[in-house]
Amino acid sequence: MARVIGELMDDIRLPFGVDCISDGLATIELAAAVSADFVRGTFSEFMLAMEE
Repeated sequence: MARVIGELMDDIRLPFGVDCISDGLATIELAAAVSADFVRGTFSEFMLAMEE
């Protein structure tokens, strides 16, 4: 997905978001890598606990 977004960045004119199905951490990492404006995903307490 990052490769596709990278190829399209010059043509994207609207705010866009990303979602890696059932992988909240991957969603956040992808969003940071492609400067996404928002994310959608499944975020669990386990993932939040790992961040602390």
